[in-house]
Amino acid sequence: MRVTTAKRAYGGISAAERQAERRGRLIEACLDIVGADGPRALTVTRLCREAGLNERYFYESFTDVSGVLVAASDLVAQTIADRILSALVAAEDQPRERASAAIGAAVDVLADDPRMGVLFLQSAALEELASRRAEIAHSFVELLKSQALATLRIRATPEVDSWATFVATHLFGGVLETIGAWIRGDLDLTREQLVERNVDLFLAVGAGLGLPQAST
Repeated sequence: MRVTTAKRAYGGISAAERQAERRGRLIEACLDIVGADGPRALTVTRLCREAGLNERYFYESFTDVSGVLVAASDLVAQTIADRILSALVAAEDQPRERASAAIGAAVDVLADDPRMGVLFLQSAALEELASRRAEIAHSFVELLKSQALATLRIRATPEVDSWATFVATHLFGGVLETIGAWIRGDLDLTREQLVERNVDLFLAVGAGLGLPQAST
């Protein structure tokens, strides 16, 4: 009888689970290297050495270094999105509190894990991440737009959607740049001041547009 060893479980762990674990280790190694020396320091040899894996295991999950960079970027983006949504669920249902929770969550992810901050903030300069960065930015703009309309209790109309897309795109870039400047030490602000000023701008823009509020 022929046995397919690729699907055999060892110690109760399936082949697919072992591969996923190795892939996760490579992504973590990518973040470690990027955080320490920047994305240009990535090589297959160094990634495998940092992850404690034979190079053949790299190629079971990725075809090249660009692939692990994309996977690490996806992990950072998903972590930020998850933290924002969790913070919104826990926040008091008032515009300032919800905005503070969301912006604070994004700040904390990038500040608390410098590896993620470096990759997220340097990704704009990486040609291999250009396409994925555009997709991630679009996802965050849609998230920001939907949550902003709910937070500010603005009724959705075609005109509102057009304005909301423009404003969300503008705010996403602005918030990202201010967080990056703060992490680099270019802004002499506390974490609370950084969040509060971004919240003030967010609320001011929403109020200044004079868009119709949804009925409560």
